[in-house]
Amino acid sequence: MNAIPVLESIAPLVPTTDVWFLDIWGVLHNGVRPFAGCVEACRAFRQQGGKVILVSNSPRPRDGVIRQLEQIGVDPEAYDDAITSGDVSRRLIANYAGQPVWHLGPERDLAIYNGLGVTLAAADVCNAIVCTGLFDDERETPDDYAAQLSSLSARGVQMVCVNPDLKVERGGRIIYCAGALAEAYERMGGPVAYAGKPYAPIYDAAFARANELAGQDVPRGRVLAI
Repeated sequence: MNAIPVLESIAPLVPTTDVWFLDIWGVLHNGVRPFAGCVEACRAFRQQGGKVILVSNSPRPRDGVIRQLEQIGVDPEAYDDAITSGDVSRRLIANYAGQPVWHLGPERDLAIYNGLGVTLAAADVCNAIVCTGLFDDERETPDDYAAQLSSLSARGVQMVCVNPDLKVERGGRIIYCAGALAEAYERMGGPVAYAGKPYAPIYDAAFARANELAGQDVPRGRVLAI
């Protein structure tokens, strides 16, 4: 079996690719500051004609993520566009228009419901759970939600997991994400629907955007996912 090569630089891959699907958190920044080398590599790739699409499991819609990148100090010349799990998950959430939905996650993610016509409600009366994360990811763990999730799984309530990531680094600290709650819920027998990475819907959206930017169908062999 051939060993997996360790690359010292992404430069050798540039001639073999036309589009990069770039993760954000942990690749472009650490939640607090940009990674200068990554920003420069993306900027250089675009100057040579390449396209960079940020593909993120953020539960927030695209506009909110771009604002955060600006606040952190990521150069907008480093990327062409962004696709988020929040954007793609809205299609799943829209299926519950007019129904009571329990929002499991911080208030900063509430923009995901804009224009979808769902009614936010308490967990004990909801027809669906929309999980964007923990209420307080600085202090809580999935164990804090065990009893509530067990009750919901017993009712067979569907969960839409807006961020499939299990954990993420924030400024050197590891915190739990929505995916960790979804994983715990599935272990209890609860049904979960995903749209973000590594599931197909978010990549379908990213390929569609790549084709728009290129003005033609981009061969998948010319796309690098980072």
